[in-house]
Amino acid sequence: MRFGLVGGGNSLLHAAVVLGLGALTGGATGWVLVLVGWVICIPIGYVTQARLVWRRPLSWSGLAKISVSQVPSATISTAAAAVGGSLGFPLVAQEAMALVTGAVISYVLQRFWVFRAPPA
Repeated sequence: MRFGLVGGGNSLLHAAVVLGLGALTGGATGWVLVLVGWVICIPIGYVTQARLVWRRPLSWSGLAKISVSQVPSATISTAAAAVGGSLGFPLVAQEAMALVTGAVISYVLQRFWVFRAPPA
C-alpha cells in the first residue's frame, strides 16, 4: 500500500515533468522527455521510498543501488514511449505506457534488491 502511494506520487511527478516539459518545448520527442523525467525523479523516489515505504536509512550506497536498479525500468519505459511515439500516440499516451512498465519493474527490483531486509 505504501509503495503504491509513494510510487503513485512519484509517477505523478514524472508525468508532470514529462507533460510540462512537452508543453514548454512545443512537442519534444516523447522518449527524451521520459528519460529526463527519470533523471529528475530517481533521487526523489529514493528518498521517499527509503523513508516512507521501506523505512531504511538514506545512504550513498542506497542511492547508487536505486540508480542502477532504475536502469532497466528507465530503459524499458523509455523504449515503450518510443514505440508509442513511432505509432503516432500522443505524449500523454506515451507517458502512460512508460509509467505502467516502469512501475512494475521498479517494484520488483526495489523489493528484492535495493530495500531487501538485512539478513537476521
